[in-house]
Amino acid sequence: MPDKKLWTNEQETDFFTKSLEVASPEQLFYTTKDKKYYAYIEIANKQDTYEKKAEKFLNLMREINGR
Repeated sequence: MPDKKLWTNEQETDFFTKSLEVASPEQLFYTTKDKKYYAYIEIANKQDTYEKKAEKFLNLMREINGR
């Protein structure tokens, strides 16, 4: 199965830059124990990764929209 890109690096950077105007880094990114921020983390079970990303994104959108 070919690797399909959802967005370009420029679109990704633009998304996170604009998102930081309405959300804190802690709301947008995964935080490591040493306080580094990552947009993506590797998890052994990829389905967990997708579900956690979707849940985190939905929670952020709810916070932004005041719901």
